[in-house]
Amino acid sequence: REWKVQGYQPTPLSDGKLSSYGFGWGIDKRDGRQLVSHGGAWVGFRTHISRYIEDRVTIVVLSNLANSDPGSLSREISKLVFAE
Repeated sequence: REWKVQGYQPTPLSDGKLSSYGFGWGIDKRDGRQLVSHGGAWVGFRTHISRYIEDRVTIVVLSNLANSDPGSLSREISKLVFAE
């Protein structure tokens, strides 16, 4: 469990500033929620994983359409999930 917590923390840079990247995860806040995410692509495929840690919500988008934008789709899905 400790390594997972570390992986979701910003990486310190040599100048003392913090990166928004940790152990392969992009680290951000969206609408006040802690978000870690990672995307990838291979010939003909694209993926995106968004994890809202404190809410215990994970959104996974897998696409076999080379010019798709799974990150945008993930953001739209999160709007539906967190609609109030």
